[in-house]
Amino acid sequence: MDTLKAARGGSEAGRSLSLVLKKHVGLIHISGTLSLLQHKVVNVLHLNAYDNLLTQRVHEIPISALSALAGFNSNDVDYLADAVAALQTTLVRFAVLEPGGGGQVGAAGKRKRRSARSAESPFIGQGTLIAWAEFQNGMCRYSYIEQMAEHMYNPEVYASIDVGLNRDISSGFAIRLYENTVRYRNLGCTSRDPHYWSTEVFREIMGATSPAYDDFRNLRRKVVEPAVREVNELSDILVEPEYRHATGRGRPVTGIRFRIRDNPQRTLIPLESTEATELRSSDPVIRLVALGLSERVAIMAAQRDPQWALNIAATVEAKQASGAIQKSTAAYAKALIDRLAVVDRPAAVEARPAPPSAADQLKERRQREKGEREHHLRYQAAVARLGEEGVARYRSQYLEDLHRRRDPDYRAWDPVKNRWIGAFPTHRFEVALVQHAERDE
Repeated sequence: MDTLKAARGGSEAGRSLSLVLKKHVGLIHISGTLSLLQHKVVNVLHLNAYDNLLTQRVHEIPISALSALAGFNSNDVDYLADAVAALQTTLVRFAVLEPGGGGQVGAAGKRKRRSARSAESPFIGQGTLIAWAEFQNGMCRYSYIEQMAEHMYNPEVYASIDVGLNRDISSGFAIRLYENTVRYRNLGCTSRDPHYWSTEVFREIMGATSPAYDDFRNLRRKVVEPAVREVNELSDILVEPEYRHATGRGRPVTGIRFRIRDNPQRTLIPLESTEATELRSSDPVIRLVALGLSERVAIMAAQRDPQWALNIAATVEAKQASGAIQKSTAAYAKALIDRLAVVDRPAAVEARPAPPSAADQLKERRQREKGEREHHLRYQAAVARLGEEGVARYRSQYLEDLHRRRDPDYRAWDPVKNRWIGAFPTHRFEVALVQHAERDE
């Protein structure tokens, strides 16, 4: 039984533990060549297979679980399958950045400071991230080559990665920064004095190799600063960049490193726990999220004290309504939470009969998402009931009816790819198929 399947059948503590992955740093440093979705998928597949890497050739995970843990909020299974397929051509070279300095990058083909075969930086080996994969009957099945599985199961140098952050982090730069700094948390810095990562190495491991980032001012404004903000807000560490400047005119930046310390306000909250699930639909969390805070931060505040979190939300709402907040309401609320501010509930807000419209909109969105999940389950049941031939027969009748009525949806069917083009035609067909299947029960 794979790790995540076992965790789903275990205790809450087991589920929390199952989201922490010992990830080889060679896999961390390849991340700069992956998209955000591919990066998240690598973590989920690795975590799912971890316990059985040395004893089982083929691993499997429900597509729904893979999507949820990767933060992939879409029913486009083909897109997810394409992301997995790309991993079969992604090469990993296990030559890594060392704690002492500028070191190596784990992506094969990248520029190295020292020869990958030198005595100082031994060439360990290389291989593709995934050897084989298939999507069928609601499951993703995949395998690794034997040598890759051995490196993944018993890494010589690794970082403990919280895969639960997959669902929250929305930036590829942020997830790469987190994984490339969290392994140094016990050292307190990514490089010992007087060493820094060169800007070239930093850009490679962050995937910021576009010429647009040749100017370090753009790199700092569009990559470093946003990634640092997101890591500090969502993860259990705080990172602070330090820059090395060259001497002479203009003093350009030639190196970067990061100071790392524990984030006292961000324990690794298991968002799949019963407590977090209940808090997610509570009034304090809904109102804080409506103000722009991340769900993780809002849940953390409600865990500390639900009434205090509600007072924070009410205070910020009142100041927002009066025009007292000139910039970001989310930043104002976060500042109150970070300094554990003593906040009384404003009388004006206390008397208000209804929650703010933004919170109402959030509730409506969550109800809509619940409806979409229920529709998806009904559609899958209809497909299973009718079978492939039954679905094909009904689709032919459906297309004939569209053609007869000159409905524009008729042109949305692609017979070559055997799929609908566009979300609305797809949804209308699924609704019709469900009604047809349930009517014939």
